[in-house]
Amino acid sequence: MKKKILITLLLGIISVAALHAQDGYAIDNIFAGRYFSKADASEVTVKGSDLTAYKLNRYHSISTVCDADVLRKIAADVLKDANNATDIETEYKGDLPTYILFRTVRISPKNKNTYICYKVTPLEDEKYKVIVVWMTGDATIEELKAMFRK
Repeated sequence: MKKKILITLLLGIISVAALHAQDGYAIDNIFAGRYFSKADASEVTVKGSDLTAYKLNRYHSISTVCDADVLRKIAADVLKDANNATDIETEYKGDLPTYILFRTVRISPKNKNTYICYKVTPLEDEKYKVIVVWMTGDATIEELKAMFRK
């Protein structure tokens, strides 16, 4: 139930202003639409009191449907940011990561934890739905795992 509320909240509240707080991370390539057309992607930005219940103060996600070549580029950027991460959890199907959640070693400007989550759902015709999330706040990795798991 909590996951459904979070998903509804995040999909229902879309900010017009872009959040560029992930600058300096490899995933900025993903949010900039370097590997796919942003017109084919769904982007959600939420800040402030709407996230208080989740112990977050910023949430920025982008999702798209892509082929395996684009997915590997996206995964490579996420894995670059995960190189020096703490509290990391990963799942693979073969050589392809399907789930990654970690706390970065970089602290946000307000001394908040910074997290990156990546999740892949296989679709038909060798396509994949991928979502990458950048978020900051006081939430622990365990609390985020509970929100993002199946």
